[in-house]
Amino acid sequence: MFKRFLKKHIPESLALAATFAAAVTLTFAWILNLLVTRVDVFYEWFVFSERFGVVSGLYFSASIIYLVSLFLMLCWYRNKDCSHQRENVFWFFLSALFVFFVMTLPGIFSFEIFVQNM
Repeated sequence: MFKRFLKKHIPESLALAATFAAAVTLTFAWILNLLVTRVDVFYEWFVFSERFGVVSGLYFSASIIYLVSLFLMLCWYRNKDCSHQRENVFWFFLSALFVFFVMTLPGIFSFEIFVQNM
């Protein structure tokens, strides 16, 4: 019964679309995380559940961003030869992963500049 769902390989267009969507989601995730901690209006928008706090809104928005970007990329790659974009999508994913990791480190994330009047 489940044999039709198990394939020997994943179509390249689906794999590239999923990788690209993950990179876009990581990029939006660190930007939203920065906005939520710095702007009170965003903090109030992203509290969907009082029990979980702002994390509930961030996870929900990341899920929506992933699904929308996956759908858009699947429509874009449909019936196209996308083998020439493999390396570019891979490097975009790695750079998004690196930037996400760096921008969510506590030392860098809490960095602030104070201006003193003389």
